[in-house]
Formats: sequence, C-alpha cells, structure tokens
Amino acid sequence: MHLLFEEEFLLSFFNDSLFLSKFPYLQADRKSPFLLPSSDLYSKLKQLYLDMRKEINEPAVEKDQHMLRALLYETLMIYNRIPVLESAAKIKDDMPMLRFIAQFQQLVESNYKQQHDVEFYANQLCITSNYLNKVVKQSLGMTTKQYILSRIMTEARRMLDYTSLSVAEIAQHLHFESSTYFVRLFHRVEGVTPNQYRDKNYF
Repeated sequence: MHLLFEEEFLLSFFNDSLFLSKFPYLQADRKSPFLLPSSDLYSKLKQLYLDMRKEINEPAVEKDQHMLRALLYETLMIYNRIPVLESAAKIKDDMPMLRFIAQFQQLVESNYKQQHDVEFYANQLCITSNYLNKVVKQSLGMTTKQYILSRIMTEARRMLDYTSLSVAEIAQHLHFESSTYFVRLFHRVEGVTPNQYRDKNYF
C-alpha cells in the first residue's frame, strides 16, 4: 500500500510545527527503517488506507477535511504502536523474505489481471506455494490468495467507478472464467454485486 502526504500538508492539518517529531519512526536517526505490524494492526491500517482513499476521491462538495484529519491521525498513532525491527541480525535474517515480498508484489502488479493462481507466483519466484504463503502471511498479514484477490478487486472497483464497461466486459478483462463467477466473488468480498456497487457510487 502506498499513501503519500507532504510534510507541509500534514502540518497544516494539525497546527503544530513539532507534531511529526513526536513519532520516532519518522526520524532520520531511527534505529531501523523496518516496522513489523501484527496481523491485527495491519488489518486496521489497511482499512484506514481504504477509508482515506475513499475520502480523497469524494466529489469536492462532499469532501470532509475533518474526516481525513481524523483518519490520518489514527493512522499515525497506529504506526507509533508497531515495534521497530531493531536487531541488525534480525534484519539480515529477514532480508531474503523481504526480497521475496517485494518481488511478489511486483509480480502481482504486473500479472494480476491474467494470473490469479498462487502457483504461478511461487513458480516465478522458484519457491513452493506453501513457503510463499508463509512469507506473505508473516509480512503482510494475509494469505497469498487474499493479497492477489485484493488487487483484483481494487481494479474491479476502479473499472466500475471510472469506466462504462459492462460487468461481463470487466470480468473478461480480469480473466475470470465467467461473469457469473466474477459477480459471485465480488459479492462475497464487497457485500454487494458489481451493479449494486456501481449504482451506489452514482447516487
């Protein structure tokens, strides 16, 4: 996940020139650049990210800066609760795993529309599916399948929001075996059908 805010923007929200200095993980002399969130904290951060993205994408007349400020503040405070990976030995031990994660995320970004199976990504990394799932679960707080599905659903929502393609065309674009399967999966993940999601966003 990537969410970038300039320092000037953050300080304009919180009216405190020393606000960002209160967070050790933002300081240049921090012990390590690595944070290892628990599965629970990762889930909270992911939801906050989605909420902020939704707030940012709201039409100008519906934007609420107070809401965005609250979401940002909660995000910063949660990051403050995540332990820093301090041990150099631990960092060295985890570097292969971190490289796998970076490579896996790049592979998903390049191939998620065509490749939905865990085995494809494991094969590309020359590791077993079980090991890939272990690495992804430990680092990202979700299974490999869930990560791939999350990326697919993000694109599905984007296409429903910003294109006039039919549900069947979106299903085909994302290489689902059938539009029926896509609709069923979308409903399971989002709680609404693709058409209901699209209608909801237009009203």
